[in-house]
Amino acid sequence: MRTKPPTAARTSRNVALELGFRRCAQDLRGLLLTTPLAWLMVGWLCWDRVPMERLGGWLGGFAVSWMIALLLLTLLLRLPSPQRRRHGWLLHGAAALDGMAWAAMVPLLMPDKGANALLPWLIVLLCGGAAVTAPIYASYVRAHFSYLAGLFGVLLGHALWQYQDLAHLSITLGLILFLVLLTWHIRRIGHSAEEALRQQLKNTAQNERLAGLLRVARRDAETDALTGLANRRLLDSTLSSRWQVGGLNDRRERPLSVLMLDLDHFKRVNDTHGHDVGDQILKAFAARTSQQLRKPDLFARYGGEEFTVLLPGTDAPKALVIAERVRAAIAGMPLIAEPPVPITVSIGVAQRKPNESTEALLARADVALYAAKQGGRNRVMLAE
Repeated sequence: MRTKPPTAARTSRNVALELGFRRCAQDLRGLLLTTPLAWLMVGWLCWDRVPMERLGGWLGGFAVSWMIALLLLTLLLRLPSPQRRRHGWLLHGAAALDGMAWAAMVPLLMPDKGANALLPWLIVLLCGGAAVTAPIYASYVRAHFSYLAGLFGVLLGHALWQYQDLAHLSITLGLILFLVLLTWHIRRIGHSAEEALRQQLKNTAQNERLAGLLRVARRDAETDALTGLANRRLLDSTLSSRWQVGGLNDRRERPLSVLMLDLDHFKRVNDTHGHDVGDQILKAFAARTSQQLRKPDLFARYGGEEFTVLLPGTDAPKALVIAERVRAAIAGMPLIAEPPVPITVSIGVAQRKPNESTEALLARADVALYAAKQGGRNRVMLAE
């Protein structure tokens, strides 16, 4: 039998259940850590009003179940996230023990006959404890059923045992009715909380998807489709935002050099071997040149077979070394194996002058490139 692939709705519901399960376990453990304060209150109220053996029995039994419940929750929360729900019995067991311990107040601490001043306080404590505990289970309603099973099991057993005592029977049935109404409200709240969490997860996923699409669109808008290098748009924006005179990020105190590169006789390659070969050469040129550059350098396709490299923090002598390294790497061997077309590159180098605009800097580098072409190509020239 083939299983159906999980739909987006089922996946979001599973994630919501996982988060609700973890939150419920964490919150229940936190609540249990404060339970000894309630013991002190019960002990103070029952002192000299309830036989000590019954009060001690309730406190001792509660303490044992409390330690076991804490141990179960601690073991559960130490498990890796994917395994927690597979060991859900740990949470359900802790919830059931907590419910049984609180419900044991009815047979052990309530007066045997009639009502006295202690009875209203015990009812308030039991109902208040159930009400305080209920919101914890709103994030994972299934665990609330285990809590109620512990409560109802003790209360119903006591009701059957004391069915002839109308006072005890009416109090027990009233508590059960209160818990039923509380459960109905918790189920409604739990379903609303789960739906809100699922919607939150859905919105988060949509936001992440839109952010990813925006990153891709921005990258495509700033990347040359053929070579994968920065395009003219990114080059201009980088110069404008980081190096423009008087700009917000004016960096005139740091040296900046520019390389203008142009493949020699590239039109002849296109005419002889076709544009497909020309495109392969451009991509191979971009890859080999990138290997000769440093991480901070910005390598961009300026247009056609012309390229630009920004060399931040680099003066003219260092820029000449980098340019010569690039020139030698390109001329050393053909860029593609088939056909093995020999290609060289001419490079113009310019270092930014004080208070010089980026446009003027590029223009001087372009003049140096023209001089390299006029000087015989396959060479590096420094701008004046």
